[in-house]
Amino acid sequence: MSPGAGAATLQAGTIGVDVEDWFHPELVRPHVPPGDARTIVERGTDLLLETFARHGVRSTFFILGDVARRHPGLVRRIAGEGHEIACHGMTDRPLWSLDRESFRAELGRV
Repeated sequence: MSPGAGAATLQAGTIGVDVEDWFHPELVRPHVPPGDARTIVERGTDLLLETFARHGVRSTFFILGDVARRHPGLVRRIAGEGHEIACHGMTDRPLWSLDRESFRAELGRV
């Protein structure tokens, strides 16, 4: 048997992470009480950052503009750890639900 036969080999891959808070998804948004300030986005993202650092993984983080506005330090931590930052829109509203002016406003806020 050759050296390493039967041993698992690691393959290069790509990981993309959508960074949004619990209240951003379309099916949840209508059920969020006005003024609800709870957030889990930093804790969840920190867990991913710790895991990625432990394994030497770099990723692209697709961050909602709303998350970046509310948690600028989180964006700095992600970038500071060598990950790529990408924009995931401002609010994660589906494009089909926006009229022309709402779509322009969504793009203009990013």
